Amino acid sequence: MRPKLRQLARDQGIDPSARRELRDAVTDAVRLGACNIFLDELLDALHQDERAVLLQVAVSSLPVPTDDLAQTLADTGLTRERVAHAARSLTHLSLLVMGVTTSALERYNL
Repeated sequence: MRPKLRQLARDQGIDPSARRELRDAVTDAVRLGACNIFLDELLDALHQDERAVLLQVAVSSLPVPTDDLAQTLADTGLTRERVAHAARSLTHLSLLVMGVTTSALERYNL
């Protein structure tokens, strides 16, 4: 990942070794993160159940109730328990957000 980050920094005109104020360093880090979220590496690191849940929720612009998600993924062989476990894992990884007032999963909007 380091070579990829270094190349990305060069492409964005950011010198990672330059001295800067904390605010500027955070801004640069966020800018790099927004440019490339390492999607391939992230998906490769997930368990197949987590990947299925994440990809299903990612295509929805609306919150996805967990019961509906389990029903949708039932054809893939995932049980409600496996969907729930994957959803909890993705929430702990901060890849999905559980709704505050509902049991619905939401994706992050950048």
